[in-house]
Amino acid sequence: MSDGTAVPEKANDYKKAVRDTYNINAAVYSEHTFMQHRNLEVLAEKIFSAKDSFACVLDIGAGSGFSLGNLDRYERQDSLGHLVRADISEKALLSGPLISRFPYINVCCDAERLPFVENYFDLVYANSVLHWLEAESGHTGFERAIHEALRVTKPGGIFAASIAAAETSRMFFKVYESIMRESGKKLSTKVRIKKNPIGAMELHTVVDTLLSFGAGIISAELVYEPVLYSSAKEYLNDVKAYGYHSLLSGVDANLQSILWNEISQRFLEKVGPGDYLHDQYMIYVLASIRHNAVDGTR
Repeated sequence: MSDGTAVPEKANDYKKAVRDTYNINAAVYSEHTFMQHRNLEVLAEKIFSAKDSFACVLDIGAGSGFSLGNLDRYERQDSLGHLVRADISEKALLSGPLISRFPYINVCCDAERLPFVENYFDLVYANSVLHWLEAESGHTGFERAIHEALRVTKPGGIFAASIAAAETSRMFFKVYESIMRESGKKLSTKVRIKKNPIGAMELHTVVDTLLSFGAGIISAELVYEPVLYSSAKEYLNDVKAYGYHSLLSGVDANLQSILWNEISQRFLEKVGPGDYLHDQYMIYVLASIRHNAVDGTR
């Protein structure tokens, strides 16, 4: 395994915005991971139903480390050799827990360029991460990340992911897109509207990509998993914690807070008081790694 720790120098603007969001919000991000916790619980159950022991594990997009606690729930004390936590945000990694039942190390890196040798990990998983790459560069970024994940997984190992699917957050993004268009005209400035990163992925795209690289599908499903918030404001706080700079990277920095306030106000008016049911669709996929996996290139 390589000990590389640097994020690639030529990260594009969108990827920089994602990294900035998580760097800035690293200290408080763990307070806004309700949805991600639920996704990981489902994913962990599927992983450990397929196999109950892994010598070495890679967590892609590990963030502030709540996966450690979830793995503790499902794993025996002696069934993991070590865990590698990889993320594009160094501050997010450093904000994670310092104590776990099993050894782990942090590696700051890009999911599309993993600094690890081939056939190293028994389990590679990505929880609520890969849809960001879809937003960045179409399917290309997603495909590169899948190729890299399969490349570093041992034959006979498992790749697992939870991915936000098409139509997720459509209520919020209707308001977001409307405000951005209006603001561009009103301010007579160029405003780049970001494609919904958490509502673009189709199940068949995930399955086809894995198959194209020689992986075998253990399971793949699209699930409607609405998340109940006590208020729309509580939901907005979560969105801001992991998407603020990404969504507003297409406008001048001095306008970002103004636009966010307008988006928030319009969304709260549209939804109204009381509980808010977040429209979430999730893809859960498990794949086995064959000896001929990742023969293809993209």
